[in-house]
Parts: sequence; C-alpha cells; structure tokens
Amino acid sequence: MKNKAKKKTFLWVDILLYASAFFISVTGMLFILKSRGFYPFKDNTLFIMDMQSQFMEFLASLRYTINGDNSIFYSWSRSLGGNYLGLYAYYLASPLSWITIFFPVDKFYAAILVLTLLKIGCCGLTFSLFASYLWNRCHPVPDTDHCWQKLILLPMAVSYALISYNMAYSFCLMWIDGVILLPLILLGLEKLLNGQKGLLYTLALTTSFICNYFTGYIVGIFTAIYLLFRLCTLVTRQTLSFYLRRVLRFAATTLLAIGLASPLLFAVLKDLASGRLTAVTYRADTITNFPFVQLLAQFTNGSYINPLYEAFPNIYCGYTALVLALLFFTLRRVSLREKLAAAGVILLLLLSFYLTRLNYFWQAFMEFTGFSHRYAFVFSFFVLYLASRTLSALPFNSFIAKWSNKPVLQLIALLLMGVVSVDMGLNGRAIILGLENDYDYDTLTFYQDNLAVIKPLTDDILSNDNGFYRVNQDFEYANNDAMLLGFNGMAHYSSTFNQTVNSLTSRLGFAQAHYWNSGHGSTPLTDSLLGVKYHLFNTPTPSFYTKIKATEYGTSSCLNENALSIVYSAPLPDRKINLDNDNPFLNQNILLNSIAGTDLEYFTFPDFEFTGNESAWSYSFTAGSDWPVYLYMQSPDFSSTKVLVNGTEAGSYFTHETNCILYLGSFTPGEKVLIDILPATSVRVEYAQIAVLNTVLLENTLLNLRTNEMRITDHKGAKLKGTIYVPEGQKIVTSIPYDIGWTVKIDGKKVPFQKYAETFIAIETEAGEHDISFTYLSPGFSTGMIVFLITLILSVLYFQPDIFRILLVKGRKNDSDIM
Repeated sequence: MKNKAKKKTFLWVDILLYASAFFISVTGMLFILKSRGFYPFKDNTLFIMDMQSQFMEFLASLRYTINGDNSIFYSWSRSLGGNYLGLYAYYLASPLSWITIFFPVDKFYAAILVLTLLKIGCCGLTFSLFASYLWNRCHPVPDTDHCWQKLILLPMAVSYALISYNMAYSFCLMWIDGVILLPLILLGLEKLLNGQKGLLYTLALTTSFICNYFTGYIVGIFTAIYLLFRLCTLVTRQTLSFYLRRVLRFAATTLLAIGLASPLLFAVLKDLASGRLTAVTYRADTITNFPFVQLLAQFTNGSYINPLYEAFPNIYCGYTALVLALLFFTLRRVSLREKLAAAGVILLLLLSFYLTRLNYFWQAFMEFTGFSHRYAFVFSFFVLYLASRTLSALPFNSFIAKWSNKPVLQLIALLLMGVVSVDMGLNGRAIILGLENDYDYDTLTFYQDNLAVIKPLTDDILSNDNGFYRVNQDFEYANNDAMLLGFNGMAHYSSTFNQTVNSLTSRLGFAQAHYWNSGHGSTPLTDSLLGVKYHLFNTPTPSFYTKIKATEYGTSSCLNENALSIVYSAPLPDRKINLDNDNPFLNQNILLNSIAGTDLEYFTFPDFEFTGNESAWSYSFTAGSDWPVYLYMQSPDFSSTKVLVNGTEAGSYFTHETNCILYLGSFTPGEKVLIDILPATSVRVEYAQIAVLNTVLLENTLLNLRTNEMRITDHKGAKLKGTIYVPEGQKIVTSIPYDIGWTVKIDGKKVPFQKYAETFIAIETEAGEHDISFTYLSPGFSTGMIVFLITLILSVLYFQPDIFRILLVKGRKNDSDIM
C-alpha cells in the first residue's frame, strides 16, 4: 500500500508539473497579446507578414481538400493548379493544423489564435517532460516528502515556451513544431542511451520530419550533436562497447524515422525540384555574418531582431536561465568532462551564428530570403537544458532538511516563477511590438472589411456555377485568396512554387516577383486561354466581359463568355513556342497563334509619342478603334507611380503588384489619348509599349477552339473526367501545368503526354470522340509509400515486444521500461 501511495504522489506531482507548464505558458502568451491589444481582448489579429500572405490561407485551404475540386495531392487554387502535398509538407503537416477546419473563414483570426496558443502551450509541456526526466536522473531514489521540489523546474518550461524565437516566428507556426518536438526527441534519445530500444525517439523524430521537413533536418542535426555531448559525458573504457551498441541503435532508429516519414519527404523533394531548388544557389560571399561582440546584445531582454532582414539570431530565453546555465559550470556535482562538452556545444552553436559556412550548413546549404537563423531555438533549448540540469543537481534535500518546518522552497519556487513570468512577458511584448512597428498586424476590422469586398463575389460564383473553371482577380486581400476562399485561382505565393508557371506568366505580362505570381496584368486573351470564366475587378472593366454582381465597395464579378475549357482540341503545330520577347503582347500573339494554327495580329501597336524624363513623362496617341488599349513598361527600379489617362487615374505601376500589363480603357475612334506617368522617385524605363486588342479576331479564334472543348462530367478530388472530340490533325491541349504526377487515360488506356510552351500538358491521340480522364498523385508519394511500408514492417519487428506491451499491458512499472 505504501508503494502505491508513493506512486500516486509522484504521479500527481508530474501531472501538476506538466499541466502547469502548458497552462501557464498559454496564459503568459495571452497576457503578452493582451498588452498589445490583440483579439479576443481588442482589435488586433495575428495576421502579419507570412501569416497574412501565406500560412493563414494555406490553413484555410485544408477544408477544401475534403470535398470539391481539390485533394491532399493537388490544388487548383494555387497558380493554375499544382502539387498540394509538397505545400502541405512544408506548411501544414502538423496534426494541430486540422483544428482550424472547425472555424469559419470569417472567424479565422480565432482559429489562428487557438493554434498559436496550443503550440506555445505544447512547447512548455514537452520541455517539462524532458526536464522531469533530468530531475529523475539526478534523483534516482525519490522521497515522497521532497518530491514536490521538482516543481522548481516549472519556470524553465515556461521560459522555453516563451523564448524569443517563438515570439519572433509566431507568424511562421510551422517552425514551432520543431520547438515542440525537440525535447521529446532528446527524451527518447536519453532513454535509448539508458538501454531502451528507442521507440519514443523514433516516433518523435518521425513526427518532426512529418510536421516540417526543414525543422526536422535542424532537429536531426542537433540531436546528433546532443548525442556526442552525452557520449563525452558517459563513455568510459568499461562502457565503450555498451555505448557503441547504443550509437548503432541510434543510427538504425534514425533511419527508421526517415523511412516512416518518407511519403511526405519524397513528395516534398520532388516538389522542390520543380520550383525552389531550381532557383537556389549556394554562396558564401563573406566569412562572418556580423561582428561577434554584437551577438552579446541578443542575451538581453527585449532585444528585438527583425526576423526577415537582420543577421542576428533570436536566442533570448530569460535572465534566470542564463544565470543558472552559468552556474552549471561551477557545480561540484557536475563532472569536468560534462562541463567541457557543454561548453563545446555552446561554442559550436555561437560559431554557427557567426560563421557564414556553418550557418549555411544548418540551412541545408540553401539560400533563403531572410530568416537567416531558423535553427536558433536549439541554442535556447540548450541553455535551458543547462539551467534545468543545474536545478536538478542542486542539493535540495539537505536544504529542505535544514528548513523542514518552513515553506522556504515554496517561496523560492513562487518567486522564481514570478521573475521568469515578468522577464519573458516583457521580452515577448517587446518582440511583438517590434513586429508591429515593422510590419503592422491586420486588425479584425480590416480583415472583415477585406472579406466583405471579395467573399460575396466568390460565394455568388461558386453557389451559382458548379462547373470547372478558373477565377481571376485584379485586387486581393492577400497573395493566396483562392486558397482562403476556395476557388480555382491564378495567384500563388509560397516556397513551393512552380518555376515554369512563374516564368511563363511573367513573359505574358503578369505581375511576378520573388516566389509570387498573380493574375494582375491579364488580358481577355490570357483569361480566355487559361480557362478564366470569371474575373473580379475593382477597376474599369473591358467590354469583353459581362458584369454579373457588384458590391458597395466598388468591386464586381464579371463573366467571360469566351473562356476556353481547361482541356480542348487545337492544331498546336509546334509544342516548342518561343516567348522570349520583351514585349508581352507579342508573346500573347505568338502563344495563341501557335495553339490555334493562325497567323493573326490580335494585339496591334499604334504609333505614340513620348515626352518627359525619369521624374515624369507622357505617352500620347490617337485612338483608331474602340477596342481595349493596354500599356506595358519595363524598369529595373521599383517605385510608387500613378498612371493618368486623360487626367483620370487608371492605376499605378512599378511595384511588385503593378509591374505588369495595365488596362488603360476603350476610346472613341479619332480621340486623342494622353497617358501621364507620375513616379514618386526617378524611374528608368528600359522598354514601353502601348497595344490595342482586336476583340473581333480574338472572339472568332476562341469560338473555333471552343467547338472541340472537353465536356467535363466529373471534377472532384483533383480528378477530371469527360469526353472530347479531336478533329484530324489536332492535339488535345490543356492549360494544366505539366507535372509528371498526372495520369492521363483515353478510352480507359493510359497514354503519354508532352509539354508545350515549356509549361502545359498536350496529348497526341487519334481523331474521333474519346473518353478522357486526368488523375493526379504527387510525384514521389508512391515511392515513399513503398519505403514507408517496408520501414513499418521492420519497425514492428524491431519494436515488437514494446508495441505488444503498450497495446496489451494495462499497468507498467516505469515509463522508461517501454519508451
């Protein structure tokens, strides 16, 4: 009975520690948000930077993978359509992400708040689990009279949850999963070193690779470093063979973790190969990232570092942790070997921040735009590890014996918790304030107002037309509105972009910059070729479109009756189409002529006069028809520029969003047209062209192409099925981006497909009526599943006794016996 009572006491102490670590961390984050006026206390949302332009929309897109046109493998909402599994693996693979599907889009600020709080709380929880193990390691024979002293570790767990890294990257929640899982992985490693098989280590590392492969890579590297650190502490001549076997087991279980995560890992590597890896170059222009002495400033409270541009890491984890970590090196109970090994880890991590080549190693030798120290959380963890190690090694038993009748330790624990809470709270508030000053958080009102501008239009389209088509827009709330609102769109911005689509749209006159491309700059010709049946406008609308709905905010949705199906028959005499002209209107002429087998000038170029200089200039011409007129300019500079047409503002130019084709309007034949360009700063124009679109020629060509469109009968779950008639001498042409993940079947038989314009799918087949289907499976997934199944079998065989005990044994003596 006494043993049962002891176990119950120990269990309640652990539960109290773990629960307190979670809820105090969440409460601390809420206080930080309250101090800066965030929802649910005031009007600020957590939508800022990548959270506003990427992560929030991607989370919203999860609900559209359950039913509709999209699936977990493919999304039509991203840049004409593309691999979704690669994006999922980078941004969304955390199981916690799926919580957001229970929140409506117009209340999505609440979903992001809940997800943020959960991840912050989980950081505190997992660190408390690891710290508890450290304590038990130092106190192998616990005393029920003194077991409550373990709660002295609670401040370290809360510090870990509120480290500067978590605050600075609160808008990139996919990286926080690495912070959550690192303590569990190292706890599993500790148990593996203690003689266990490593089930916890394998499961935690697998989860890390699944949640985010990049932070999984970082965690994997640090785990190897931690293993070397522990071996330096543990290995003696007598125990060498024992730990060599542990190292082999570590290697084997690491490979098992990689194999178990391989369906996502293989898929994401294939996806990156079509985009980011094609644009990445490794270079080390300098030896160091900053003067080393300046790194000391990052050990002070409130040291905000702009995470996008600054070269310094966000590593602050509290003054208390720093003091305790330094005290670690003075403890008599800690061996000299352990102190030297710990100093080596600290030095290695500091040099990684300082030296360019070491920094690139942590980034897998890939060059990123900003966020130069994404691995900084491992440094904060190690400092807090040393702090927890110090608290665990202090001689509390003798201290308590001396003060047995006085609640001194409880007061110390409460005082320490108070100091840490104030310290980390002020630091978190300073970082959130820094982000707010640099980038501005969207307010709840701003978010709702933007939804009111666009959502009624897309809801109306989707509720009244259940066909398969694309929707374009010349205004947006963020860069991925289609993924937020669930329509098949043109724009996309993420690290998992499609390089060929971005290149093509840029050559056709669309706005395209960095990894972002959009529907800005489209014309009736590109809209029709790309299957854009509906277009959302907040600017004057060319007569080519028919207005169907308007909002009180001046936005409207328009129908493009000439839009082609996403699949149709066309001559396409040559799949290799040269679109390397500086003039996007010529490229559009070439593209349509190459598909339709025509030789027509859809865009023509009136003579115009130029006057002015780099500070302000004008173009003037005489209208020869009432057809729509467009302007395109090229410049190496970016500026805020007004474009006036006969004194009325037609738009802006030379920003990322507006550096594209601009619709000027339609004019009366013989009318004099004056275009004034008024830049805020001097702008060098390298190329300019005014073009007129012959809509009569365009409509006639499109009408011919539409006679042999695919009649789509099913378009659910990233699958297209239907029938198509192919005339003699023609090919099946699509506006589906080429991807080896597609399987195309004609009359039930799998057929090969080719690429045209270096971007889209084309298929050669016999003339006649055909059943046709398109089915998508992310490249690499099938291979990854084979590796996964083989690894799963090996894992079951390896862990069989442990798995059997977990499933069938109701009670157990000690958690370390299994995990």
